[in-house]
Amino acid sequence: MQTFWRTAISVAIVVVIIGINYIIFESGTFRIVLNSLCLFIVLLYNQLRPPEKK
Repeated sequence: MQTFWRTAISVAIVVVIIGINYIIFESGTFRIVLNSLCLFIVLLYNQLRPPEKK
């Protein structure tokens, strides 16, 4: 269950960040770079905190 919440929170953070980028930045290239970076950070965060084994 904790894994689900961590994933849900990660997805929510990415969606919010992408939404903010979409509103603020008109430059497509910069937006793509920033979104890729955010996605990488989230994936890294999920790797560093492995789900608890039941």
